Amino acid sequence: MTAVPQDLGMLIVPGIADLPSGWSMGKAAELYVYDDPCDGAICGFRYSVRAQLTGPGGSSGASVKVASMESADAAKAVYESMLDPQDWRKTSLQPVGDMSVAFTSTSGSLRIELTVGTVFAEITHGSTKGSPSPGVLEAMARAVAERAQQAQNGDRPDARVTTA
Repeated sequence: MTAVPQDLGMLIVPGIADLPSGWSMGKAAELYVYDDPCDGAICGFRYSVRAQLTGPGGSSGASVKVASMESADAAKAVYESMLDPQDWRKTSLQPVGDMSVAFTSTSGSLRIELTVGTVFAEITHGSTKGSPSPGVLEAMARAVAERAQQAQNGDRPDARVTTA
């Protein structure tokens, strides 16, 4: 499995047309290119893409971070380094991608970490009114995982975030 080229990697993060009705881009996708492929003990970073999404009425939102790695082993190393976050506890969500794990923060936000081949992704969902929706987080994670697979296949990512 090869790393995703930047032009397709930028599209792994869903855009406005890929979001459910009422959602918007709080902060458009930004590209970060790594000068040094190593971050501490983990090597293989190529670039990452980050965006902020805003839910209907502005009372909820999501942060989507995607990292393109040199190999599936490098993506797995990043994933494994994230398995014991401070102030978060593991929670149960449907598995997504090759590997995934979900967490709830002490403040109530939800987060999922996942890998698909050479891609590592982290999606965090929070709400200022009530609890964030596990269904929204799962829908975003499924779309990001599918988009990552499409990009790795050399296809333009077009999977949409669909919620029930």
